[in-house]
Amino acid sequence: GPAGAASSMMMYLIAGLGALMGFMLLGAAFMIDSQESKQFHKRNVAKVLLFGVVWQIVAICYAFTIYVAGFFRGLEWRRVAASHCAAEGISKLMTALFFGEVVVEGLEHIPQGSIKGKCGPAIIAPNHSSMVDVLLCAMLAGDFTWVAKSTVFLVPGVGQCLYLAGTVPLSRGKKSSAMQMLEGCRKALDDGWSVLIYPQGTRDRLSWRPWKYGAFKLAIEKQVPIVPVSIILPDDTWTSGSCKLIIKAHPPVAPPKPVGPTEEMILERKEMSPELWKKMDAAIQKMTKKVESASFSAFPKDHRFRKSE
Repeated sequence: GPAGAASSMMMYLIAGLGALMGFMLLGAAFMIDSQESKQFHKRNVAKVLLFGVVWQIVAICYAFTIYVAGFFRGLEWRRVAASHCAAEGISKLMTALFFGEVVVEGLEHIPQGSIKGKCGPAIIAPNHSSMVDVLLCAMLAGDFTWVAKSTVFLVPGVGQCLYLAGTVPLSRGKKSSAMQMLEGCRKALDDGWSVLIYPQGTRDRLSWRPWKYGAFKLAIEKQVPIVPVSIILPDDTWTSGSCKLIIKAHPPVAPPKPVGPTEEMILERKEMSPELWKKMDAAIQKMTKKVESASFSAFPKDHRFRKSE
């Protein structure tokens, strides 16, 4: 009868939605494995895929809870909850399930309470080598927002958590997106939020990539310090359940004095006068050297990054 037909249609609909969700979760998990394969020659593919699926499911649960609670408690609570509770909670659970010991050092260097005016914000600058970096950075537990590739927002659950936390999206290779990203970072700093940026721009665990100037120009413009961060992942990250992951924050590096009026420093390079850009470039190079040196110093002397010294 009609009731039976409606019931069957509902079952087909639920089954179809379930299949679609499963396809999306697996698709994102395979994307994660594809990215990690470039950084780890030896990895347990099943472990990476399971990690990807579980990460998304956990993130979906956190995002749904924050969406519902945020409806009653407001947007600011929602952002803080996503930045602190969700990010740190997801990270601790995932590292406990899939990895071994996590060593977090230098938390005293991460601004705490900046959105309440207890201290000033900073730019947090880690090296970038793996998707695992995201979990470790979330354990720094400060009042900071992130800069993330726009494609990461497409990962179910993870993308929703990033959105709720006020993460600033960036489309690689698009100049307009880079300008929008910088403007989003300026607003976050003005609101008291620190900003976490990966200055190397992309993941590379096999070689040390040069640090791009955007984060340093921003620090000089806004006169905020940069906190260098070192992330050290062993070769057996994806093959062992007892590996040691390390993240270390270093003392903040203060920016050089302003090289010109703020309204001129925020201009693009081509819009600056040659004299102003010369001063800005010298200040950026000076700050970059200090920050990169601090991040580099945490790696053991026998690490592949230091063998070229």
